[in-house]
This record gives sequence, structure tokens and C-alpha cells, in this order.
Amino acid sequence: METETKREKSGRTGALVSVLVMIAFEVLPILLSGWGVSSLIYYTELSNLFALAAALTALVLFALAARKRIPAFPAWAEALRFSAACCLTMTLLTVLFVLIPTLDVPPLSLFERHLLFLHLLAPLAAIAGLLFPFAKLPKRAMLWGMAPTWLYGAVSTVLNIAGVLRGPYPFLLVYEQPVWMSVFWFAVLIGGNALIVFGLLLIARAAEKRSGLL
Repeated sequence: METETKREKSGRTGALVSVLVMIAFEVLPILLSGWGVSSLIYYTELSNLFALAAALTALVLFALAARKRIPAFPAWAEALRFSAACCLTMTLLTVLFVLIPTLDVPPLSLFERHLLFLHLLAPLAAIAGLLFPFAKLPKRAMLWGMAPTWLYGAVSTVLNIAGVLRGPYPFLLVYEQPVWMSVFWFAVLIGGNALIVFGLLLIARAAEKRSGLL
């Protein structure tokens, strides 16, 4: 019984540390870059702001649960953390395997100053945070993980078709590439996102089992 108690305490400590690191890795790039409203057209910025909101929510709820103000850390808040991790992982892999090969810029420029946090450090911290769950993910965790990316893709595509928005990513330039290329990128990115979410869900479920939540 004592060993189990120590394991649970260690898990809660790890979860809290992961949340604090996540908050630091999201606040620092905001201070370094001075984001504006115009930045909100980018998936990278939106996913990082989402991750910051999820981490802040987790911190507040953890404090309330620790003080017995609420019965326990809610599953929906854990689902938010999971969803944010899926978005940030999508950001990292898109930078590595889509933007670096297609953009005519030095690869390392995508990891300079605040971009280092947005494109690399925050995604890695989010993935590591899944190893320390506060609560068991709900059954529809796959939907939680995919919904933000699918929503961004749908809205951005419609706005590009309507001429309201151009890009901001090369694969969204519907009028500057053949239709088949747009369909190809849609299939690759949406399919890739589903694989990312499934892979992270396996990691999260394994962490739940190790921590005794399953």
C-alpha cells in the first residue's frame, strides 16, 4: 500500500512539473516575439495558445482538487491536455516533414528564438506531459485529439477558396496549385493527424495503466 501511495504521489508531482514546464515554454515565446492578432491565422500559434490555455486550466483544477474544492481532476481537462499535445506534435512533424522541404528558407531559421519553443520545445514538453496523467482520458479521446486540426483545416480551406485568406501555408494555396495537389495535401495531413493522435493515445493509455488509472 505504501509503494502504491508513493507511486501516486510521484505521478502527481510529475504531472504538476510537466504542466509548469508547459506554461513556461508557452509564455517565453510570447515574451520573445510579441504576438499580434495577425499571428492567429497560423496553426502553430493557435496550437501553442491552446496548449497554454490547457496547461493553465490544468494548474487551476489541480490546485482546487488538492484543496478538496472539487472531488477530483476532471477527465475533460485531461482531454484538453491530450488534444493540445496532439496539435503541438502535428506542428513539430509538419515543420520537419512538410515546411522544411517545401519552403525556400534555411531549415534552422524555423527553430530560431521564439520558434524554437513553438516548433520544438513545447511539442516535446507536451508529449512528455502525457507520461504523467492527472486523470483517465475519456472514451472519445481520438475525437478530442483530431477535432482542432480538422477544424483549422476546414476553416482555412474555405477562407482560401473564398479569397478571404491566402495560405498561410503552401499546401493551403488552393488557387496556386492543381486540384489534385490540394486533395493530396488534405489526405496526407488529415491522415497523418489521425496517425499522430492514435500514437499519442497509445502512449497516454500506457501511462494511465502505469499510474494505476486503468
